[in-house]
Amino acid sequence: MSQSGKNARSGVKLSSFGFKVLKKMKLGHVFQLKDDEQYWSGKTRAPKSLMDEFLRHDLVRQNCADGIEITTAGRSLVSRLMFQETQQKLNSCQDKNVYDGGAYRAQHQAGRRQSIEGEEGEIISSLINYAESPIGRLYVKKDKNGNRLISKRQMQAAELLRQDYEYSHGQPQLTARYDSVPISGAAKGSATQELMIDFSQDCHRRYQQAITFVGKGLSDVLIRVCCHLDGVVMVEKALNWPARSGKLVLKLALDRLVDFYEEQGHL
Repeated sequence: MSQSGKNARSGVKLSSFGFKVLKKMKLGHVFQLKDDEQYWSGKTRAPKSLMDEFLRHDLVRQNCADGIEITTAGRSLVSRLMFQETQQKLNSCQDKNVYDGGAYRAQHQAGRRQSIEGEEGEIISSLINYAESPIGRLYVKKDKNGNRLISKRQMQAAELLRQDYEYSHGQPQLTARYDSVPISGAAKGSATQELMIDFSQDCHRRYQQAITFVGKGLSDVLIRVCCHLDGVVMVEKALNWPARSGKLVLKLALDRLVDFYEEQGHL
C-alpha cells in the first residue's frame, strides 16, 4: 500500500518508505546520525532530509542520547495509517457498523473482539479495549516470533489484582445521603451498605494476601503497573532498573500472581 500524499492531520507528505521508517520507530527503533550524514538503526537507513521533515512536523524528536525517537504525534499517525491500510485490504468484507471515525479511534485503542457469556447464558460479541491499561497493551503486543508478551492468564491475574486494589480502597461518596436520620443521632447503615463494606474488606484482605504471596521484591512492579497503571518504562526509571529489565521482572511477578489466584479459585 502506498502512503504517499499529504496526510490531512499532520500536514507531512509521507512516502511508503517514510511510513516504513515510522512503523519501525513505533516498535522501538531509535535512529542515530552517522558519519555518512545518514540516520541508521541496525540495517535500516533513513536520509537526513526525511528525518528533518519528521522533526519539522513533530513526528520524531531528539532524545538525551542524541538519537531520534518517535513522538506521540508520530505514533498516532502510524496507528491511523495502519488502520486505514487494514480497512483497504478488508474493504470487500468491511464491517458496516464501524463508524467513520474508526481510524482516529484506532490510535487510542487496541480493540479486540471477544465472546462474553451474558446473564442468561447467551454469547455476546464485545469489543474490548486493551489499551486502557499497561497490562492490556502488553497482552496485545507480540514479539518477533509472533508470541504475546504476556499470557492470557497473566493478564487475567493482573486484572484481578487491580479490581481487588480498587474495591478495597472504596469509592468516595460524592452525592448527598437521603437516609432517614435515626432519633439517637447515630449514623444508620442499610443492609446494602453493610454488604459493600464486607465486599470491600474481602477485596482488601485478598489484595494484601496477593502482595505478600508474590513477595516484596516482585510486588513493587505489580503495584505500580497493575494498580497505579504506570508504564513499564516509567517503572524502570523510578526504580533505577536497567532498560528492558522491567518486562522480565513483571512476567516473573505475574507468574507468582497467577499461582496465588489459582490457589484462591479465581483462575
